[in-house]
Amino acid sequence: MKDILSRILQISLSLFLLFMGTACNAEVSTPVSTVTFTPTQVVIITATLPLTLTPYPSATVPALPVIGTTPQISDSAPIAGASPTIALESVPIPSATPTLILAAALQDEDSSQSPSVNTTLSTSSLPSFNHSSDISSPEGDLDDWVRFSLGGQTGQETIVTVVLNCSGNSKLNLELIQNGVLLQGWGDISCGQPHQLLLYLYVGAPYTLRLFPAQENINLNYIAYTLSVQLAK
Repeated sequence: MKDILSRILQISLSLFLLFMGTACNAEVSTPVSTVTFTPTQVVIITATLPLTLTPYPSATVPALPVIGTTPQISDSAPIAGASPTIALESVPIPSATPTLILAAALQDEDSSQSPSVNTTLSTSSLPSFNHSSDISSPEGDLDDWVRFSLGGQTGQETIVTVVLNCSGNSKLNLELIQNGVLLQGWGDISCGQPHQLLLYLYVGAPYTLRLFPAQENINLNYIAYTLSVQLAK
């Protein structure tokens, strides 16, 4: 009986030791958490460009060729308020040219400081004026000076039309001057038909028109002319 009990104990002890060894040698499995990566979102910004601005159209002018040469540029600093001008020719405007007499023009003693005309254009008082005279070279009255100011607030844009009628045996030169600085010049204007200048000017210092004959003839260059200056409506 004792032998049987002893044998049972030995078998039980062997089974216990076998179980413990198996438990110690077992691999420990560590759970691994699953990580889900979300791709970074790229924000796309679309820039909307503004529409191209179309400048407002200027005053309507007749489709006529430009007279004279390219505008002359002075070495002096530009005058504030001066703007480009447009010169037109062959405008169907009634002529008021004085009767032509080929002789040296009489001196009228005008100059840039003391012009033949010195007035102010205003829509309320004097919207236009006319001036007639003659010039000649190399003898007689070599040039004429016509000065006008513009009524209104300083810096305000004003459109001025200048209609020129002339006759003679020479061509005419015309200059637009402000504060002693040449803004633009037109050379070799042919006489015998009306010409019109459409000037975009600004209220400020007075403007001066200088008229003088082109040097074409050796003996005498004579021109009789009528100048009409008017605020555009």
